[in-house]
Amino acid sequence: MASFFSPWAKKYLRWEVRRELLISLCLFTIYYMNKRWDLFYGVLPFPFAKNHLNDLIAGALFPSYVNLLLIFFGLTRRITGVGWILLVESLCSLAWEYVAPLYNANSTGDILDVISYFVGGFCYLLISRALASQARSDPAS
Repeated sequence: MASFFSPWAKKYLRWEVRRELLISLCLFTIYYMNKRWDLFYGVLPFPFAKNHLNDLIAGALFPSYVNLLLIFFGLTRRITGVGWILLVESLCSLAWEYVAPLYNANSTGDILDVISYFVGGFCYLLISRALASQARSDPAS
């Protein structure tokens, strides 16, 4: 992870910020590629790639985004544990799968989307912990 960022970023951005930016950038890129170009339709089963892949990515992207906001506003709390992931993904599921369909006729609630959010949240947790352990073992970061 250390070689991905410029010397300026290494000097002025804490490893925690770099980690969240890297996770967010990678996930957003995959999300955009799937949304814009249907890139994964030939690689993954079509119904999953079309209907649930972006929900899984959004479930992983949202905790990273919230952590970046928490860092930006100088708060010390982070989404780092299973309990926080469960809370964040529950709130996202409630908002996107229950409240949104009440106000948007094009939106529908789907239990598979809810499952995708939670799987994505746990994927975020695994990725975040793997990068954090790498940063602790790499003195150059």
